[in-house]
Amino acid sequence: MVLRAPRVALVVPGGMDWHLSARRAIYAATQAWGGAGFVVVPYDDDGVVPAAVMAAVREYDPDYVLQLRDDLVASANAGEVDAGERARQSLSSTCSDYRMQEAESVLVPEPGDARMPFYELGDVSPLTAIDDLGLLAAWNVAGAAPGLNDALGVAAAAAWGLRMAPTVAGNADIDERTRHRAIYALLGGAAPIGLGGVTTLDSGAREVQTEFSRTSIGLEQMRQIGPGQVPALVVWGGNAPDFALAMAWDRTYGEGIWVPEHWWSTESTQESVAFGLEQVLYRNYQVARKVVVTSTSLQPDRLRALVDELTQRITDAYPDGQPIGADVGAVEVVAVDSLPFGRNHKWQFTVRGQYATQWTAAVTDSAGSLVFETLPPIPAIEPDELRNIATLSWQVEMSLPGHDVPGSRPVAAADLLRAGESVYATFVRSSRSGISFESGRFDFVAAGAALEWRLARPKLRFPSLLDWARARARLHEMTVTLSSPGANAELLAEVLGSRNELAELFATPLAHALRAFVTDRAATESIPRDQGCTVHNETFLTFRGICEQSRQERDIDLRDRVDHLVERGFLIRGLVLGCAYCTHVSFVAIDNIASTVRCQRCLRESTLTRARWREPFDEPRWFYDLHPTARTLVGANGHVPLLLSHHLRRGSRGFTDVAEFNLIGSDNSKHSETDLLALTDRQLAVAEAKSNDRLGANKVERNRAVSKRITIAKVLQADEIILATTQSSWDSASITAMTAAVGYHNRDNARPVRLRAITGLGSAEVTDQIVTD
Repeated sequence: MVLRAPRVALVVPGGMDWHLSARRAIYAATQAWGGAGFVVVPYDDDGVVPAAVMAAVREYDPDYVLQLRDDLVASANAGEVDAGERARQSLSSTCSDYRMQEAESVLVPEPGDARMPFYELGDVSPLTAIDDLGLLAAWNVAGAAPGLNDALGVAAAAAWGLRMAPTVAGNADIDERTRHRAIYALLGGAAPIGLGGVTTLDSGAREVQTEFSRTSIGLEQMRQIGPGQVPALVVWGGNAPDFALAMAWDRTYGEGIWVPEHWWSTESTQESVAFGLEQVLYRNYQVARKVVVTSTSLQPDRLRALVDELTQRITDAYPDGQPIGADVGAVEVVAVDSLPFGRNHKWQFTVRGQYATQWTAAVTDSAGSLVFETLPPIPAIEPDELRNIATLSWQVEMSLPGHDVPGSRPVAAADLLRAGESVYATFVRSSRSGISFESGRFDFVAAGAALEWRLARPKLRFPSLLDWARARARLHEMTVTLSSPGANAELLAEVLGSRNELAELFATPLAHALRAFVTDRAATESIPRDQGCTVHNETFLTFRGICEQSRQERDIDLRDRVDHLVERGFLIRGLVLGCAYCTHVSFVAIDNIASTVRCQRCLRESTLTRARWREPFDEPRWFYDLHPTARTLVGANGHVPLLLSHHLRRGSRGFTDVAEFNLIGSDNSKHSETDLLALTDRQLAVAEAKSNDRLGANKVERNRAVSKRITIAKVLQADEIILATTQSSWDSASITAMTAAVGYHNRDNARPVRLRAITGLGSAEVTDQIVTD
């Protein structure tokens, strides 16, 4: 359990006056507890948020998406209020913020406490005003100057806060030396010292706090560690989306730097930019972190030229052409629609001392979904400066080790709560790394109630990946049902004990023997008698046959593995016997063998003598049958998704998957299906796993298959579409069609999906490559 400050996205007009709108939003953030972690999101005249910014804010994972009050919107155009609400709802529907969902509609927040400059949720403010924290210590505090209404003013406000209400004009006569030093400080991460005119602090004090420091009373920054690495991001360009993208990256991963293009327009400012960014390179080189550059406004050739000029400017300043401790040549230019968003290494403001509370709780396993049966601990605030603030509103984030839920994707609150828990007692949502809820209760709380009655303590439900997919489908008025191969795979997973063990079994050499049970012997050479036999088109193997078919030596380890499968019921030991009366030959399980054996066709009893088994004459030979469901699964190539599951699981730190299922519409028609849904290190993938190399026999079938892949990726908000095959390569037409569909889907999608192709499943030469980023 983690206690943290709220994460908030503030939507603002991104038109001509966007500098003023952005500063007003940052001014509002500077008045709220945790405001140093807020982000600003611009929208155009139609209320559209740029896709790259939308994707970045989704990864930021806001608890609330809010507007400024009408009187704080920079433009006098009344239409922008409506555009702002469209932007807010669009962003809200893409993210997983707190909201109640009824079918496809989203309830619109109403204005809340008049002290706060936001449109808020309900009559109770979800945010705590800084003034509510009481008298703070006297600091040397530096914030952005209120009248600096240009790129420098916005950058300073985003870095240091803005406690005084911004004005339209003022502080225009800043001397050039101060302006250059400010640019260097902003890019290089230096303290805002001696920047009178740019900041509100004119003194040359050595110890300086920023206005944002006031918003982090009782808080500390915590970074969530995990696999992979997220680079530092430099966004080059002067428009509102460039600024917002850098800010969202900074508030999510840290080290998001905005460089307005006109800062590179003069010799003197170029020097400030170059040496400021050199500090960025130095810091990240020390921790082996890449630095990438992108832009929403500049063409790729122009951006590449600017980066070349930057690196040349830095290297020319050193005699040996390379600054110590910084790899200038490692800067990489990345297209804005190919940014390497990560699910780990995100940071947030957590309540000091409350970043990792562990406890043991009783849970019920309901088909893989874990339901809390006991109350969680009281989420009490410990820091002295926060403990007695009655209006303090924080967030509780809970996670279960080894039971990841796809994060930052909206599902109904009821799907995250134990049956019988009220959805109105507090706000609950799926968040970055688990489930978040507001600290306070919203149902009836008696005056003077004890702490445990004033704070929310919901019994949560952590859904299995299948139940989560069902919850996502319900938002689109659809249902999810396991297909026949999927149901077979789930049944066999229960037989063996887990889906992981089932996938591992088909990834071992024993899989060759399992497939030999369903091989069509009519068109092939008969199996040697000491290895098995074929009866009524069904193959039964001896232990020697299992060894030979799996190309393994007969040893104790293999014997024990076969015995384990027999113990589990995956393999069945028995005899192949003929009836003394109707001569019908059949496999008889060991449990049905006694001194006499009943014929499965005529139902008469035959004495168990040599005539029943024929060869060898001395004693009968033990045969093995494959579980009937396993025969069906392997015969329909249903084991191929299991090979993919095993491949994806290797090397992952967190993995869970779901067998093949269908997406059913409200008219009971099948809209799509997926052979595998996998959550690997918090990346969600939908997969098509095949034993051939193509998506359909002709163009019509191929296009239909491609459309289904896109449909299910949209419904589940997948990060990846995987095409996997046991063949050594994919048909080029299939890859081309899927690539085109992904590109079309990604044009206006808030979270682009990438295409991944895997070949050679089940062989020693598996290839795995990203087709589109």
